Amino acid sequence: MEARDLLQQWRSGVRIAHIAHRKASAAYRRRGRWFGVPATAVSVIVGTTVFASMSESTNPRLLLIVGTISILNAVLSGLQTFLNYPVLAEKHHQAGIRFGSLRRKMDEVLLGTDDEIAAALTGLREEWDELEEQAPEPAQGFIDQAMGKIAGKRKATSA
Repeated sequence: MEARDLLQQWRSGVRIAHIAHRKASAAYRRRGRWFGVPATAVSVIVGTTVFASMSESTNPRLLLIVGTISILNAVLSGLQTFLNYPVLAEKHHQAGIRFGSLRRKMDEVLLGTDDEIAAALTGLREEWDELEEQAPEPAQGFIDQAMGKIAGKRKATSA
């Protein structure tokens, strides 16, 4: 396999990783809001309801509602902490930036001569290996979406 062909193959892999990490980051940001906003809202409701129920503590229905909302708040807060979507979103965002940078570097190298490409391969492979070690693993669904996006653009370009 020629150095140029190998680099083009690597570039496709890096492009898939770049897109997958961007999609993962966006999805985890959304999911973080799905848990964060309700957890905050329920927390506010619990706080205000507790103060309101202090004067009517003999009403068992009100106490049941406050207890149920408190449990819901604990569950939402626990899930938000356990799933840690904001941190995952940031890690994938940073990985996406680094994979995008490597892809652009590969684009530049592909403009060179065959000898320049061959000389750059080891450094590019080492940088890619390091990125893969540091980056979180995107879920297979994000990788599949990235591959589908690339395949869709290839079909549109060849048509």
